[in-house]
Amino acid sequence: MKLDNIIYSMSLETLQGYLHNVTGFVHNINLSGISNILILLGFSLLVLLFFALLIYGMVRAFSSVPNMTTKQFIGLLVLIGATLLLIGLLLP
Repeated sequence: MKLDNIIYSMSLETLQGYLHNVTGFVHNINLSGISNILILLGFSLLVLLFFALLIYGMVRAFSSVPNMTTKQFIGLLVLIGATLLLIGLLLP
């Protein structure tokens, strides 16, 4: 339970730092709590839209797998491998 609270508070601190970095370059505007909430909602909607489109694309791609030729299937496997390799290189 304590670890969950620590992770939750760390993520909120990270989000607060990120919002400060994003909105910190505007010095003439004082942001209130409501504007921070609206920014958070906007980012949340964009992330939700991104994941929805990602899931939609994956469903369409994998529903066409049975109809693929061998060459197309190997191309799909190469694409998945390259994507995983890129993610593995960017994460550390």
